[in-house]
Amino acid sequence: MLFKLSISKEENLFFFISNLSQWHFSCRPDYNAEWIKMIGPLSNREKTALSGYRVVISKYGFNYKNEKPLNLGARFYVPIESKKWAELKKAVTKEEYVKIKAAIDIFRPKFNRVWDQVRIKKWGSALNKMLRSKNFSKRLPSDIHRFLGVTRTKQITVHLFAAPSTNRTAAGGANLGHDDLTLEVPIYKLNNWNVEFAIAILFHEMTHTAIDGSSIRKWIDREFLKNKKGAVNLPSGRGLQEIIRELVAESVAPYGYYFNKYGKAYTPVPDMLLSSFAQNKKGFWRSDKYKTLQFRNLMKYLVWKTYPLCAYYDAANMKLDKDFIKELFTFFADEKRGA
Repeated sequence: MLFKLSISKEENLFFFISNLSQWHFSCRPDYNAEWIKMIGPLSNREKTALSGYRVVISKYGFNYKNEKPLNLGARFYVPIESKKWAELKKAVTKEEYVKIKAAIDIFRPKFNRVWDQVRIKKWGSALNKMLRSKNFSKRLPSDIHRFLGVTRTKQITVHLFAAPSTNRTAAGGANLGHDDLTLEVPIYKLNNWNVEFAIAILFHEMTHTAIDGSSIRKWIDREFLKNKKGAVNLPSGRGLQEIIRELVAESVAPYGYYFNKYGKAYTPVPDMLLSSFAQNKKGFWRSDKYKTLQFRNLMKYLVWKTYPLCAYYDAANMKLDKDFIKELFTFFADEKRGA
């Protein structure tokens, strides 16, 4: 299979503390709220430990050096359990290692109270079963590789994290390099729809790794130089290049044409796109303050506009090219003008 799942209690502990520390805007506040309900309010000692942890992990962030991620998770999420701490120790100073180790030792007993190995393993089994289907093991990967103009032969390791939220779908990340992804799954909501949506997230994140370092990214950057005058006053510091890269990944999954072609329990058009079009898509531009819901609704609308274009490329067995990227910039410009 294209994806190989990894379920590690130690990795989930690292994820648990990282999210509690709120070191990055991508940390999920709703996860923390649910965990606090289970473990009780944090003591002053725990808050101090998290503060020290936050300083260290923020220093390394999601930056890259010599095309290798500096993110500490990339050092900790290695396949051999006994080597995790050794790899982390090599990546930080002695003082930083002491702070990270102290925080993890302090929170380990409380993490043991929220860790549910039975549920996360059931999720892993359900994902593996669905990933073995022809649609997700052969047909969709083949279409994506043809569309992106890349061929992937090496398996991608997926680090599976248990998410406690009961009102959120799966979420993922591609900050560990080209061969590793993270996937957060709602362990209390195991059903076919959620499993298939989680698989859509995997293909979305895989597309991001394919875009990085490829001609696609270069085309986006070059086209941006021709359109940067129209990229002023973007909300929340999001750059136009970032939004276009996201739109390319979204055109594949979880909202795009290619996943809609093969999805069964979860299909983007009726489940996500049509249900959102009643929202005011122009609200994203009119708001002085960035709001996630408005941004996400606009992205869904832009993805909807890629469907005829993707269908044309698919029917003609065409690879994504410069003309496709130019068209995406046109979509965005149209939305900004209110067309």
